[in-house]
Amino acid sequence: MKTALVFACALCAVLPAAAAPVGRLRARPASEVQSSSWTIGCEVLDRELAVFKEYKDYLPGLGIKRIRLQGGWARCERERGKYDFSWIDEPVDFCAANGMTVLLETSYGNPIYPDAGGWDLGAGFPKSEEGLAAWDRWVEALARHFKGRVTDWAMWNEPDLKGKGRVSKTPEEIGAFNVRTAKIIKRIIPDAKIAALSLAHNDPKLLEACLKAMEGNLDLFTSVIYHGYSANPDDSYAKVAEQKKVLAKYAPHLKLQQGENGAPSSLCTAYALRDIPWNELSQAKWDVRRMLGDLGHDVDSSVFTIIEYTQAGRPKNTKGLLAAADDLKVAKVKPAFGAVRNVASVFDSRVVRIADAALELPGFERPALFAYAAPGGTIVTYWDASARPDETLHPQTGSLRVKAAPMKDPVLVDLVTGEVFAVAASDVSSEDGWTTYAGVPVHDYPWLLADRSAIRMD
Repeated sequence: MKTALVFACALCAVLPAAAAPVGRLRARPASEVQSSSWTIGCEVLDRELAVFKEYKDYLPGLGIKRIRLQGGWARCERERGKYDFSWIDEPVDFCAANGMTVLLETSYGNPIYPDAGGWDLGAGFPKSEEGLAAWDRWVEALARHFKGRVTDWAMWNEPDLKGKGRVSKTPEEIGAFNVRTAKIIKRIIPDAKIAALSLAHNDPKLLEACLKAMEGNLDLFTSVIYHGYSANPDDSYAKVAEQKKVLAKYAPHLKLQQGENGAPSSLCTAYALRDIPWNELSQAKWDVRRMLGDLGHDVDSSVFTIIEYTQAGRPKNTKGLLAAADDLKVAKVKPAFGAVRNVASVFDSRVVRIADAALELPGFERPALFAYAAPGGTIVTYWDASARPDETLHPQTGSLRVKAAPMKDPVLVDLVTGEVFAVAASDVSSEDGWTTYAGVPVHDYPWLLADRSAIRMD
């Protein structure tokens, strides 16, 4: 965590002279959180690119209530007719023992059957009569095995991927396969909450085409998942708004859910957000900004991913909050782990966005501003959304204006380091129903202005 400590020291220089560090956010284990909108990715176990036992002990302390798993038909059924679910039992049972739940995704195909789809990302759906029958049997066996233990389910991951080595699928094919799979799960688990589509792209037109293909069967689902990586996470929300309009037209009961997003901690030549000079600081800033951008737009949010992994023939995917050694053990904890934990420690389901909040940050062309009502008071999130979070520290100062009475005991919170700073009374003024907090630090990632009683500190 050396990077984060240096970062915290540098921040002190830009705070108002009267401000002083008064503590640090207190982490909450998942068992202390009743519910929240966050999910942490524990993917790629199906392809044995990570080992659950190597990182599992880091999960409860992160404070996120739900993990995302991929079901892995090819790993479950290596010999025809014989299923091994023990490798999924391990994380499912661990989560149950630690106050967490599982989102189980039905991906991917299985080459032991003819034309039954590939085992990896971008592979084709099962198409042959034998392959589809085998798929149906596996989904049914999976649902029966986890009935009573897994309620949240998701469909085949990123079926809309195209390009070299990938099998293109039409919206009609995607819709039909979603319906086929969901009907099996619902037959076994009637109260299952199933997320549809799991689309790689944040594309309103694609969403509409898929929903049209699923008309008459949309009651099988409770939400729709999209991914849609963007170097500047705030650039995503125009399309999010359009997707919400599509859902309102075709299926108002469906909730929009961001199902996979995260930033690398180093320059990558493959995967999403490639060819950008990331480092561990910009990763932490990006992850926090994605989480609170999603929260501010009323979208459930998933962080990709808990640990790095390497796939044959490709470079390491460094989006993990934990660094991985060559033997798949945890090599170190990155600053992004602490940053994500800081967000989870503050924002649970009791913290509700104030939809009509009036907020201003004069002098900034593209500020992101959201206010929340928490059990202990008000919380305001703010950041400069004009560009992607970069690899350096270049703080500015501004005056945050809130149309509300002054907070009784305001503090500023740096969500990357977890440091909490007092706000001097001389920096707070009121006029015409507005309260101005002068000289607040403004960065390319979220800070909080909050009632001290609305956060938990060590």
